[in-house]
Amino acid sequence: MRRQNILALLPFVLTFSLGLAHAEPLERASRTFQAAARTAMPSVVTIEAERSGQNGSSIGSGIILRSDGMILTNSHVIEQSRRIRVTLGDQRKFTAKLIGSDPQTDVAVVKIALEKPASTLVPVRFANSDAVEVGDWVITIGNPFGLARSVTAGIVSAKGRGRLGIHDIEDFIQTDAPINPGNSGGPLLNLKGEMIGLNAAIFSKTGGFMGISFSISSNLVKKVSDSILTNGKVRRGFLGLSAQDLDSDLAHYFAAPDTLGALVNRVNPQGPAARIPLEPGDVIVRWATRPVRDSLDLKTQVGGTEPGKKVQLEWLHRGERKTAWVDVAESPQNRQERAGQMAPEEASTPELNHSQAGLGVEDIPSELEALIGLKRGEGAWVVRVEGGSPASEAGILPGDVILALNQISVKSASHFKKLTREHPLETTWLITLQRGTEGNRAFVVISRQNPGQTEGP
Repeated sequence: MRRQNILALLPFVLTFSLGLAHAEPLERASRTFQAAARTAMPSVVTIEAERSGQNGSSIGSGIILRSDGMILTNSHVIEQSRRIRVTLGDQRKFTAKLIGSDPQTDVAVVKIALEKPASTLVPVRFANSDAVEVGDWVITIGNPFGLARSVTAGIVSAKGRGRLGIHDIEDFIQTDAPINPGNSGGPLLNLKGEMIGLNAAIFSKTGGFMGISFSISSNLVKKVSDSILTNGKVRRGFLGLSAQDLDSDLAHYFAAPDTLGALVNRVNPQGPAARIPLEPGDVIVRWATRPVRDSLDLKTQVGGTEPGKKVQLEWLHRGERKTAWVDVAESPQNRQERAGQMAPEEASTPELNHSQAGLGVEDIPSELEALIGLKRGEGAWVVRVEGGSPASEAGILPGDVILALNQISVKSASHFKKLTREHPLETTWLITLQRGTEGNRAFVVISRQNPGQTEGP
C-alpha cells in the first residue's frame, strides 16, 4: 500500500523536479541582469537643463565619466540651457559647468564641483562597441519621463546604423530595449555592466517607445569625449575629398570587384588626398586596419582620426590595388576655414535609380557663378530633363551641372553636345555632376540597359 502511494506521487515529484531544473537557468539569467544593473547604476545620474525664455526645462540622463566630476551626456539634453543641474544616485545635487559639446555626434561633457573626495564617484566602464554582435542582450539605465534610474532590457537589433538624418556623424547601435524621453544621455550596457553605447534617439510616431532605439557607439563616444577633455572641442581628421557609394553600374565601370568601398568623386588640390595622389574614380577600400564599407563609413573613420596622425590608406585605381601613408589634416570646420574648402569626406550620394538621354543644357548663367562656385567654361547647366528618359531614370535634375562625360571635362553646353555626338549612348555614359553648392558632386551612370543589367561601355 505504501509502495502504491509512492508510485502515485511519482509524477508530481518528477514535475516539480523538472520545474526546478527549468527555473535554474532563468534564475541564473536574472542574476546576470541584476549584477549588470548593480555594476552600472552608481555611474548613472539625472540631468536637468533649465532653458531661457518660455522653453522651460528638460530632464535627461548622464553617465559619470571620471572620478573628478566629468559627466557624459547628449548635446541635445543640455543645448541652449542657462543652468545645468546634476543629481547623483545618492540624491546629492550639483550645478554643472559645460566643458564641451559636439552637436555633430550629439555628445557633450559637463563637470560638477565635488564637496567630498573623488572616490565617492564611480566612473562607467567602457567596452569595445566593435565587439558587439547582433542578438546580444543589453540593458539601459535612465530617467524615462522623469522616473529616475529605471532599468530596461532588450537585444542588439543592428549595428553600424547611419544615414538616419539624426546627426551629422552617425554610428548607431540599434536596440529594442525600451528607451523613452528622459533616457537620452544614459548608457546602453552589456551584461557585464560595461557601456557599449550612449542612448540618443528613438524611432516613434507617437513620441514614445515603438521598438526601435538608437545608441551612439561607445567607441565613437570615447573618441569624441577624449577630444573634448583634451582640447575643449572636437578635432576631426580631414583628407580633402568627397566620396559617394558604389552601385553595381559604378563598380563595373571603375573595375571594382563589388560595391564595398567609397568612390572618390572630387579631390581638393590643397588637401592630403591630393598628395598621395588620389584621383576621382578611385575606390577607397581600407582606412588603417579597418575596411571601408561605404562613403559614410569613410567619413566616420576619417573624422574620428586624430589630426596629425599617419594612417595607411588602401584603394583601387582602375582595379589595381594601391596603398600609401597619409598625414591626416585637421578639418577646416574646426579651423574656421570652411569658406572655399571642401567638407571632410562629405557623402554626396544622391538617390539614383539607373536603368536603360533626354536632357537639355545651357551655359552656366553668370548670376549663378558665385552661388555654385563655378563659371562659364566649367560645365553645362541642365535646364530640362524629359520624364521617363535615361537621364531622368538616372536621377539627373534641372539645375544640376554636368562637369564631365566619361571623365572628359565638359567646358560648355556646346562642348557637352559635341561629346555626346562623339560618344553616342550605345551602352552607358559616366556623368560627373554637381548638385547645388561647390563640393556636392557625384558620379552618375546613364544607361540604355534595363535595370539590373551591368554591361560595361
